[in-house]
Amino acid sequence: MEKEEMCMPPFPIIEDLPVDVEKRTIQLIQVFQRIHRIDFSAQLGISKGEFVTLTILAEYHKEHPKEEGVYVSYIAKKQGVANSQISRMLKGLEEEGLIGRKVAKEDRRNTYVFLTKRGNQVLQEIKQRMEQHYCRVMERFGEENMEELIRLFNEMVNIMEEEI
Repeated sequence: MEKEEMCMPPFPIIEDLPVDVEKRTIQLIQVFQRIHRIDFSAQLGISKGEFVTLTILAEYHKEHPKEEGVYVSYIAKKQGVANSQISRMLKGLEEEGLIGRKVAKEDRRNTYVFLTKRGNQVLQEIKQRMEQHYCRVMERFGEENMEELIRLFNEMVNIMEEEI
């Protein structure tokens, strides 16, 4: 093997891709970014991060009903962010009465976070509104199109995973 070949990456660099492949790659990335940027915050009254946090607390309580709550670090890890970011968000959620905090009896350095009744009610209302939104989208998009889209996305993801 020549030295030049050994230094070549095992994958094509985007500049070396044929125009149609580069164009499709960019289009695909842009579509995923558009989907990711859809923000229901204005309609829901809370941010995406707050919604995810409330959902994490509700799911944890459902799986562990006898536990007092979760540690801040658990929420941060689930969201892939720093504890300090979660702590700031939790302060706002607590001021709104959506979550509560309780100092852990076994280790007073730790605090449990839990969903309040009001927080659970708000979460259920938000989920209902989101479900109604997705129902309208699916109704307009069509059941067959949705099934085909899901099938195609799964096929593409399978290929992407195989190619890594």
